Amino acid sequence: MLRKLSIIFITIATLNPQVGWGMNAEEYRLLGIRYQQQEKYSKAIDVMQKAVKLEPKNINGRVLLGWTQHLDGQEDAATKTLVETFYLDSFYVPNLNALGIVHLVSGRLYEAAATHIWAIVLKHDDEIAYYNLSLTMERLKKY
Repeated sequence: MLRKLSIIFITIATLNPQVGWGMNAEEYRLLGIRYQQQEKYSKAIDVMQKAVKLEPKNINGRVLLGWTQHLDGQEDAATKTLVETFYLDSFYVPNLNALGIVHLVSGRLYEAAATHIWAIVLKHDDEIAYYNLSLTMERLKKY
C-alpha cells in the first residue's frame, strides 16, 4: 500500500508543475510567466523567487521577478530586486528599463532619469528608455 502511494505521489509531483517537486529554474520561470500573464501575481512571484534561489546569477530571471513585483504593486520589493540585479550587471539594458520605470512610478524622479540616461548611453536606439526619460523630465518640469 505504501509503495502504491509513493508511486502515485511521485507521478503527481512529476506531472503537475504546481507541486514543484523536481522543477529546475527555467521551468519555474516559465510557470511564473504563465501566472504573470494570467495576472496571478502572487503565484508568479512565488515561483519566480524559487527560480532566483536556484539560479541567483540569472539576470533575466531577476528582471522577471522584479517586473512582476512591480506589476503587483510591490514597488519596494521590485526596487530591491532590480537594484540587486543592477549590482550583478550594470550593463543589462532590460533591467535598467524596468528599474527606471519602477523609480518613475515610485516618484524617485532623479533616480529614474539617471537610470534611463544610462540605458540610452548603453543602447542608443532604446525606445523604452527615451520614452520613459521624456515622462520623467515632464514630471520634473525639465523641458
